[in-house]
Amino acid sequence: PKGCEATMFALLAGMGNLGANLGNYFGAFLLQLLGVQPTGAAGDEEQFQNLWVAAVVSAIAPCIPLILVFRLIPNISQKDP
Repeated sequence: PKGCEATMFALLAGMGNLGANLGNYFGAFLLQLLGVQPTGAAGDEEQFQNLWVAAVVSAIAPCIPLILVFRLIPNISQKDP
């Protein structure tokens, strides 16, 4: 709406920051769940055995909202009340 540009920008920026923070937390949780917790010590190679699973999940997860776009966006015009 006219006159609310700054509010909409703030909401979009806030949602972007929230999404980035949630992505960081879920990524850390996924690494912990998969047992990828290297300490930097010698012989830590086995800590990276499930790292490929985390890489696959992080590559596929952003595509999930693309599948849901048609369900999440209403089928109306922007000019409809």
